[in-house]
Order: sequence, then structure tokens, then C-alpha cells
Amino acid sequence: MTTSSITPDRLNDGSNGNKAGKDRSAAEARRRIIEKSLTKRHSRENLFRRLGLAAVSLGLLFVALLFVNILWRGLPAFWQSAIPVNVYFDPAIIQVPARPVQMANETPADFKKRDLAWQGQLGLVDWDALIVNSLVAKNPKIAPELKDPAKLAALNQQMADNPDAFTEESLAANPALAAQVKASETADSKRASLISLFENGEGYRLRDLVKNDPSLIGKSQNVSLWAAANVDVWLSGNIDRSLPDEQQQLSPEVRQIADQLKAEGVIQNKFNTPLFLNPD
Repeated sequence: MTTSSITPDRLNDGSNGNKAGKDRSAAEARRRIIEKSLTKRHSRENLFRRLGLAAVSLGLLFVALLFVNILWRGLPAFWQSAIPVNVYFDPAIIQVPARPVQMANETPADFKKRDLAWQGQLGLVDWDALIVNSLVAKNPKIAPELKDPAKLAALNQQMADNPDAFTEESLAANPALAAQVKASETADSKRASLISLFENGEGYRLRDLVKNDPSLIGKSQNVSLWAAANVDVWLSGNIDRSLPDEQQQLSPEVRQIADQLKAEGVIQNKFNTPLFLNPD
């Protein structure tokens, strides 16, 4: 029987094979460890990404809710009580001459001076009288004392021209005249109450309408006049109605008139476009 001899080269090949196998096993083990580590890392990254996205989404949701809340609470501020009336630009009240027209031989400075003088006359007109007359014409029962403004104006003119005829002694001797004076005082009080319903600048609005178009004198035009801020707040329910009169911003008569006009639909809520068109 022949025995094969084992050479040194063959022994080295076996040793190298075992070493290569161990290296492959070690490399495979490292690969599995790395893959496992990467899997965990990717999972943590995905979780962090999802948590970040959820946090951002939640923040945007709260911001959206904040804006909705602000809009919901602030939206009523863009609406205000208004009183639509048909204003008659009574020439008996607007007693001004025709607006100046520049003459051919007139310098711009002279014309401007005459025009400014005309505008000054417009400023002296009792524009509040137009507002009161328009409201009474729309709803006569709100102030029956003011249904005949010409008669009241005539009486006031008499009192101004002849004050001696309206002294206490004279009125005591003339009950009929005393009754007229008493009615005039009542009418003046009611007139003041009606004026209190409107913003202070509404008379100037009418003035500007005539300034821009003097042909309105003697004509009528529908105008929506804004109610005073205190009236708007009262009607919107933002004032405690149980407060005593001395703590209220409006007199009892003005509050009663405002409630009546609101119930009858004379006072309406309208979008306050001048809030954006006339910010000043």
C-alpha cells in the first residue's frame, strides 16, 4: 500500500482556507451587525421625522385656530349700525348762492378765494336739520313734534327777533303762546336726541355731497348714515342694559328711540366699507 506524502504547500493551503473561512464569517457577522444597526437608525430617523411633521402640523393647526378665533371675534367690528334715509337737500336750509365759476379775466388766486368763501358758507348750513328732517319723514311717529319744521323755525325766528314778547310775564299773560314755546322746547329736546343717534361727521358727509355736486340742492338722494358708536354698541348688546341711567352713555330717550328704530327695521347692520376706504 502506497502512502502519499503531505507536502508543506498543501499544509499551507489548508491553513489559508481555514483563515479565509473565518474572515468570511467575521465579515458576515459585521455585515449583519451593521445592517441591524442601520435598520434601527433608519427606524429612529423615520420616527423623528414623523414626530417633527406631527409637531409642525399641530403648530399650524393651533395657528389656524388662533386666526379663526380672531376673525370670529373681530368680524362684528366690520359691521356697524346704519340708518338709510332719503335726504331732501332743502334749499330753505341750504341758503347759499350758486357755486362760483371762474371768469375769463379772473386769476386762479381770485377764483380760489371766491370758491373758498362759498365753501365757508356751506359750513354754516345746519346740516343736522337735513338729517333730522329725513329721519322724521321716514318715520313720522318717532317725533311728531318735528313734523312741521317750518312752523318751529318761524317761532324760533320770532323769539330771536322779538325776545321781549317771550318773557315770563308775557308768556304768563298769553297761554297759547306759552304752549307754543313749550312745544318748541320739547321739539328741540327731541331734535337733540335724534341727532345723538348719528355719528358726528354725518352732517359733513352731506356738506361734501353738495360741495361736490351743488345741483343736489332742491333734490333728494338716498344716503345711508352711520349710527353713533354708542348707539351701535348699545344695539349690539355690548352694554349692560341693567346699569343705572347715570352709568349709561346714552340718555333714556335716545336708548328708547334707538330700540324702537331697530325693532322697526329702520336701523340696519351694514358692512363698514369706509373703514377701509377712508382709514383717516
